[in-house]
Amino acid sequence: MTPGKHNRSNVRARAVELLKQFVDVGQRVYASRPEPIWETQELPLVLVYFTEEPAEHRDRRPRYYMRMLTLNVDIISNTGLVELDTFLDDRAYEAELAMLHDETLALPFVHDVILLGTRPVVYDYESASNKAIIQVRFQVEYETEVFTQATIEEFLRFQNKIETTDGAESEDLVTIREE
Repeated sequence: MTPGKHNRSNVRARAVELLKQFVDVGQRVYASRPEPIWETQELPLVLVYFTEEPAEHRDRRPRYYMRMLTLNVDIISNTGLVELDTFLDDRAYEAELAMLHDETLALPFVHDVILLGTRPVVYDYESASNKAIIQVRFQVEYETEVFTQATIEEFLRFQNKIETTDGAESEDLVTIREE
C-alpha cells in the first residue's frame, strides 16, 4: 500500500502485482485502460483498469465510504495462436486464482473480492482486428475515510446530495476551516 494514494490506486497496483505472479504472460501486466498498447508491446499481455465504483456512506464519524470497485482484467493475444480459446481460458483461470487467492488482496482496507464473470471483448480499434481478448471482471469491496490529516490539512469539505421520490434534487456543500 502506498501512503498518499487513493485506495483505488493501491487496489489496482496490488492486482497488477498478483497478476504478474500468477498469469503466464511474462511480466506484461499493465495498469492501463484499453488502448492500442499492443502496437508497442509484445503479446500476450494483460490490462488492469476499473470501469465503475459506486459508493455508500456509513453514518458514523469520521464518515467513511464502502466502495464497490469493478476491476477489469483484459487478457489480449494474437488470433493466430493454435488452441486460442484454451490459451485465453487458461489465462483467465490464472487471473481468477490470483485475485481470489486472498479475499482482501492482503490490503487492510479491502473487505472482499468477488468474481463478476468472464466474457469475450471486442475493442473498437482498427488495429485490434487480429486480437483476441477475454475479460475477467471482479468487484472489490473496500472502505475509505472521507477526511484524513494526510490529504487535507487546512480545510475539510463535504458534500451531500439529496434526491427525493418526486425527482427533486438538493445539494449541500460545506467547507470548514481548521485553525
